[in-house]
Amino acid sequence: MIDLLINDRNVMVLGEAGTGKSALIEAACSMYIDRRRREGKQRLGILVTAPCGMPASKLRGQTLDSVFPQLTNMSDPRTCANVIKKMIAVNPDRWNFIRLLCLLVIDEISTLLVNKLKMLDIAFRIIRDAPSDYMGGVRVMLCGDFLQLDSAGDVDGTKLYGHEMMIEGQFKVFNLTRNVRQTDDNFAGLLSRARLGRLTEADGSLLRSRNANTDQENDIASDTLQICGTRNLAHIINIKRFESLKGTSRTYEFPAIKRWKMSTEGEDDWVVKPLDTENPSELGSLGEKLRDLCARPCVKDAKRCTLRIGARVMLNRNLYEYKDCRMRNGRVGTVVDVCVLAEQYDEETLLSPLTYVGVRFDDDATEDTVRVKPAVLRHGTVEVWCMPLIHAWAVTVNKAQGCEVDKTV
Repeated sequence: MIDLLINDRNVMVLGEAGTGKSALIEAACSMYIDRRRREGKQRLGILVTAPCGMPASKLRGQTLDSVFPQLTNMSDPRTCANVIKKMIAVNPDRWNFIRLLCLLVIDEISTLLVNKLKMLDIAFRIIRDAPSDYMGGVRVMLCGDFLQLDSAGDVDGTKLYGHEMMIEGQFKVFNLTRNVRQTDDNFAGLLSRARLGRLTEADGSLLRSRNANTDQENDIASDTLQICGTRNLAHIINIKRFESLKGTSRTYEFPAIKRWKMSTEGEDDWVVKPLDTENPSELGSLGEKLRDLCARPCVKDAKRCTLRIGARVMLNRNLYEYKDCRMRNGRVGTVVDVCVLAEQYDEETLLSPLTYVGVRFDDDATEDTVRVKPAVLRHGTVEVWCMPLIHAWAVTVNKAQGCEVDKTV
């Protein structure tokens, strides 16, 4: 595989769950860089990505939306090209890391739609000034299993498997077959047969023996995570569960702001101005930045967050500002305290310093309460703040990746 990458071939690693795809990615990246360094190659950058937050976090990488947030939900090639060219014109040095890449890794490719890969291809060709080369000449390593997770979108999108984008990349396929995760051979065999749609009566009996009777919706415990095939179904369940809670609701919604530095009498002062999110078209270039931020999933899903004590919630982004390294996208817990003191605004952030949500996370054996505070996304001088939490009685299959829970439905 390393020889193929060195000789300018793209590779695709396929295999069912537990066959060591993630471990192979880490090993391949390390070996590939070592080989290029020994051969005196100049470009040594590697970008490890995934469509979803949890697999990207596990590989210590980034989501595709975080690399190119401007391309979120974009599908028109001409619009994409214009956006990329504007980005380069505004700040050409910002994209040097793309120019220095030698390898792009994309994990969980079954959840990747063709439009997303097309927009990525256009961006790489323009930024690297290589319009005729696939992905601008960067070697590509795709990894995943087309028989596992599909896109969780409620709107049909073109799937990657068998598409011309795969053919153009001329990928050499490696298929991993040995399960290195499961120690129970019987259960490993059951998973393989389920993946292929070939479950036997014995498999069904084994699964039923581990099943609790949840024929009635009210029988599902509040701490049981319901896994859904679509966002719409998860949203409906979350609304019903939230409305069944008693107590006062607290709504967390903060103004988008513009922040810039102004020098007066030799001193630098920060100036903060609220922005009208209802009419971004009237803000010119600031409006484009504002629309970009508000279109990102972690903002779109949590811009207006309403909570009560007892609500089940999930972090919808990685929070690196916390000392606790477990404050990652997908961590699940229960709200035990809500606090809104809107009258005590901090002049610099326009946020109350005492605005927080107290959450007791399921994976914390000490049962300590963590004060989750508003988080910010920035695009130039524009900032959008929101509480980094979403309701989590029910989540999509994709969002459930990596969640450590005792009970699921």
